[in-house]
Amino acid sequence: MKVRLAALSAIVLIFIACNNTGKKKFEVTGIITEAPASEKVYLEEIPANRNIPPQILDTGLMKDGKFSLHTVTGEPTMYRVRIGDNDYAPLMFILNDESKVEVKANWKALTDINSTKVGYTVSSPANQRLNVFFDSVTAFSKKQYELSSKANEIKQSADPKKDSILNIIFTEINKTGADYKAYALHTAQTDQNPVIALNAFGYWSRNISDAEQIDKEFKSLLTRFPAHNGIKQGYDAFKKEYAAFKQKEEIDKNKPGIGKQAPDITMPDVNGKNFSLSSLKGKFVLVDFWASWCGPCRAENPNVVAVYNKYKDKNFTVLGVSLDKDKSKWKQAIADDKLTWNHISDLKFWESSVVPQYGFDAIPYNVLVDPNGTIIATGLRGADLETKLQEVIK
Repeated sequence: MKVRLAALSAIVLIFIACNNTGKKKFEVTGIITEAPASEKVYLEEIPANRNIPPQILDTGLMKDGKFSLHTVTGEPTMYRVRIGDNDYAPLMFILNDESKVEVKANWKALTDINSTKVGYTVSSPANQRLNVFFDSVTAFSKKQYELSSKANEIKQSADPKKDSILNIIFTEINKTGADYKAYALHTAQTDQNPVIALNAFGYWSRNISDAEQIDKEFKSLLTRFPAHNGIKQGYDAFKKEYAAFKQKEEIDKNKPGIGKQAPDITMPDVNGKNFSLSSLKGKFVLVDFWASWCGPCRAENPNVVAVYNKYKDKNFTVLGVSLDKDKSKWKQAIADDKLTWNHISDLKFWESSVVPQYGFDAIPYNVLVDPNGTIIATGLRGADLETKLQEVIK
């Protein structure tokens, strides 16, 4: 089964940092040649949740290019050393595979933004392998960028004589991409450090559209590193994301679209009395999904009011279906925005039964139903709404 999980790389392409319960001492020392005489230096833990900024664990002062930073650590984790406070502060990524690691660099190499190398060395074996991996990934990316740039130049020249050259370049781009994926997967399958393995897995998986293949390789990581909490949490996040994707896929598959009958809706109106969409059969009906708390909905309401007033005597009406949960705020918004048509709501917010029934994940959303109950348009906003009504209402 081929699927594309848009958020997958955000889930699995993570620098692991969680549940450090081991309480082992960890020290990072550094020697930076040609460095400024004095700079603040930070040891930071990079959370697995990429929405959380790096957490500062220790700070120090780099004097004459030397520094020493300390923390306590648990399972294999990735940290970073940041030198300075500005947005372009040099960063060095560090693994805790040994209780003490030493970083060496030249300041000019470390701050060279055009370099394709990490610009520093770390004393421990896992850190050395991590640098090799980062450098290799950068090399693959650089090659693909150069090939793509060359292909774009040829396409812009519009010279048919160069079509054969273009085909050769595209073949090389595909080969480079395949080599990149193979390298990342091999690293994920063979490296003995779980942080490196999961990082490599992330680089590989973001280029893969087969969720079952991703699941298989993720389970392989779990088998190899059963005690690693970062991998466990990553897999749990992947499963949740995939389950949500499948649920949305199922909703989209059954989503009533143009040419299909509009599913009937029966909910309480503002007075608590049940009202049904089917009771409006015989008219053109704009089923308008909105809420009092939805800014874009409220901004769109004047447009809906305008078309309602213009076409209400031409066999057209609106049925407002709200995702509100506070009845008083719902009723107040109806009054404030002068929405004089029928309104219904089960007051269940996004748990409302109409969400899966009509398969939408954002509001405002609407469907235009003809007198036979058939959907003839969806998602009409602004001028598009009146244009469609002019087309169908004679």
